Amino acid sequence: MDPALKAARMEIASEVGADVGNFTPPDEKRFTGVEIMLVVGGALLYGFLKGLAKKVGEKVGEKVGEKVGEKIGEPLSTYVGDKIDELAGKDKATQDRLLEEAQNEAKKKIQTAGLTSAQVKETAQTVETQMVITLSAKAPKEISVRIARKVTSAGVGVL
Repeated sequence: MDPALKAARMEIASEVGADVGNFTPPDEKRFTGVEIMLVVGGALLYGFLKGLAKKVGEKVGEKVGEKVGEKIGEPLSTYVGDKIDELAGKDKATQDRLLEEAQNEAKKKIQTAGLTSAQVKETAQTVETQMVITLSAKAPKEISVRIARKVTSAGVGVL
């Protein structure tokens, strides 16, 4: 796995920290160790990268199955929540592979679109706003904002 991607997942997992119980299924709240924090951190990073790739695709008129911006927050909310559930059910090697694929997809779309770093950051802010809405359904807003900022910072850092 790309060391930067691995570090980004760890950075997000550290930010989630003790708040991990907000983002895990009710029957798994007792599993709040490092492993579940890494799963949640990886899932948030994965959802961010996939959401960013979709947003970039929209900017260049690419047809995407579900447009992230149709209703503010709703499509990405569902998407990120699904990604947490999806990655939680995978072994570590599969999680790593899926993260790398999401990173590569986002990089490719950014390159194809010819976006500047300022445009990438602007797009990332849109995804961050939607991620705050997603996370706020599970945790207090101040926690959601803090974690979404970390996900955005780490996510943009691996591009």
